[in-house]
Amino acid sequence: MSTSRVPICLNNRVLRHHGAVAGSTGSGKSNLNSNIVRGAINMDYCVFLFDHKPDFQDLEKPNNETKLFNYQEWVPEGFDCNINYFSLSDDGSSKANIKEKLINVHASSFEPYQLATALFHKRGEELQQENMTLLLTAYKDEQEERNKFTWALADAVDWIRKLKKEQMPNVLGGGSITDSSKASMLRKLQVRKMPWMDRKLINQEEQLPGLSIPKKNLAPETNVRALIQSKTINVIRVGQTQGRDYGLFLSFLLDRVYSAKASQSELAPVLYLIDEAQDIFSGSKQLREACEDMLDSNMRKGRSLNIAFWYGLQKFSALPESITINLNSRIVMTHKQTSEALNALPGVSKETLSLVTELKPGEALVSLFGSNSIVKAKMHPSKALLTKE
Repeated sequence: MSTSRVPICLNNRVLRHHGAVAGSTGSGKSNLNSNIVRGAINMDYCVFLFDHKPDFQDLEKPNNETKLFNYQEWVPEGFDCNINYFSLSDDGSSKANIKEKLINVHASSFEPYQLATALFHKRGEELQQENMTLLLTAYKDEQEERNKFTWALADAVDWIRKLKKEQMPNVLGGGSITDSSKASMLRKLQVRKMPWMDRKLINQEEQLPGLSIPKKNLAPETNVRALIQSKTINVIRVGQTQGRDYGLFLSFLLDRVYSAKASQSELAPVLYLIDEAQDIFSGSKQLREACEDMLDSNMRKGRSLNIAFWYGLQKFSALPESITINLNSRIVMTHKQTSEALNALPGVSKETLSLVTELKPGEALVSLFGSNSIVKAKMHPSKALLTKE
């Protein structure tokens, strides 16, 4: 590490060629991710920041750990930009920002196979997944024939429940399903509902006849296009959401952002900072492959539209090869296993590789796009306050 302090800069070229930050708990990943977001905001990006622990619920406040700041030009400072807080979870976390809003996506915004893959994601559920794809496809087709393009998963489930046994062969392409198998599928659907999907809006003015209970209508879907604004951070708290939820919502977000950027080139550049990225690939083989294909496609196509992807995770090896091949910048923080650094930094010398277990919190081995060497560097602490446990 140079004693003369040579800064490592994150410019637009480095940012939009994608990267990843890997390191064990306590390595300083969250501080570094906050600094990456700050660099993007300084370059007029719109950032979608996925927040797990959570770490990023107080970004408008300055970091209160003043003892970490040793340089006059780097001082605690909250983000001076537009910050929106959203959540995929309705867990009522005390750590959530008070301005947090709940994400809402309609089931009808997904292809039937996407819903079926996320809902029946466990080993041994391949047949149920296949049948659910056919059932949802039939339901979607019937709704579109009636010019109804917005519907909730509960509507589809109710339609499936009412299907008679003799109707099944037409829906399942000549196949059949027993009453017990159908009941099993419906039970699983009840407990696997996603809190961010098909939220209901209570309409006090529209009462159900003869009842005091107000009618609940499907709430409007989150308008992703409206969120793509320059110098804006959209923090999305993942909460207790599982990997299947994470991956499914991500597919919706990526699709909407890409469509908006492709049709309106003047929109702000976009950075996705996907924290705890390994969770996306924690489901079944089919779900992992679907997420992998989705991200691979968006990373390749998105670069020309100024859409950047950066991942935060504990182990670089948790990312599929089709994703890592698109990552042109790799930052490895302290880790107990040198093999993790070798996965992230192929061709690294044995001397440099041995440093990974000796790194202190905030130190990293850095390989940035366009650089010819791997360097050991020390990061600045986050200027903004990180949410504490």
